[in-house]
Amino acid sequence: MLTGTGGYSDSVAQAYFINTIPFARSTLRAFLLSSAPTPAIEAATEVSEETLHAFSRLFFDPGVFPNRLVKIAFAQQLPSDTDEERFERDMTIWGLQLGWEYLTWKVTGGRVAMPASDAIHYLMTDSLWRSREHIFSSITDAAAKESRAWIPQVLRAAELMDKIGRQGDVNPLENLKIHLIGNDETLSIEDFSSGQELLS
Repeated sequence: MLTGTGGYSDSVAQAYFINTIPFARSTLRAFLLSSAPTPAIEAATEVSEETLHAFSRLFFDPGVFPNRLVKIAFAQQLPSDTDEERFERDMTIWGLQLGWEYLTWKVTGGRVAMPASDAIHYLMTDSLWRSREHIFSSITDAAAKESRAWIPQVLRAAELMDKIGRQGDVNPLENLKIHLIGNDETLSIEDFSSGQELLS
């Protein structure tokens, strides 16, 4: 490596360098453990695909985890005594629980944004499950009161979903109405020129 003619490629050298930096190492590990697509990791971190593969082969291979339960157990047992260790534990848990999209938002500072319809969909789903967490509690418990407080958020998100639709800005209910009834071809009196006759 000193002469520039060694057997180590640039990607291996870069992977080794990243592994020596706690922030960079933790970020790549979290992305890999959350099964983020390679192009998404490249876009968020500006690390090349060759370096990502080298890092995975040499320092952190997520393929050793047989299922999601083992991944979560691994994340929960990570140490958290120092700031660097807490950062790695948090990033790993966030990646597993909130998905690699959240890691992208965290790393890029919101530079990579998701469509508004997806954001509302995730908000509605999260609010819906939180509103149902009271199911095993007494109706007078604090947990039940907290869960019921999420119900208005579910309804608001559902209304927004109904307005923008999952495919764009068109209201899906209006689409359904058009398909069932057909386009309204009724003309107003102003649509006729003065020389046209009205048909009964």
